[in-house]
Amino acid sequence: MSMKILMMSLLVCASMALTKAAKTRGTEVSRCPANWIPYNDRCYYCNSTQTTWDDAESCCQSQNAHLAFVGSVEEYDVIQQLVRSAIGAHPVWLGGTFSIMVGKWISVQLGLDISLLSPAQLTCSAEQCCLVMDFGDKKLGALACSNKVAFVCEKGRLQP
Repeated sequence: MSMKILMMSLLVCASMALTKAAKTRGTEVSRCPANWIPYNDRCYYCNSTQTTWDDAESCCQSQNAHLAFVGSVEEYDVIQQLVRSAIGAHPVWLGGTFSIMVGKWISVQLGLDISLLSPAQLTCSAEQCCLVMDFGDKKLGALACSNKVAFVCEKGRLQP
């Protein structure tokens, strides 16, 4: 069953890549790809496929992107609005992990707004925990990275 879900996830990612390539060929590409939402100089996409954190990051990378990170309260609001309109108020993977071996949170990208991190919400008993937007309030949460939830990808706007 998990192999079937992984294959479906990979097919969705491949389909997104082909759709993006077909729609941007011969058009102005100084904006976000189709189905991606712009904010400042970044583009965001909410993928409703429920998958592990590692598989979500791999899917984002196949789109020349990475799991989204939250650099400000304003960016949190933009990502939250995107997720609500795409899939409702459900948890989504973001770009951060915590390893008991390392002993600290590591962001996929620098710039994580530490004021959004509540120690109580970032408690996780698993060996490896990953960052989620959980919609309880304007805080981020943690889940075992092996859980399966939707995810948000982020990348820079396409250049002309």
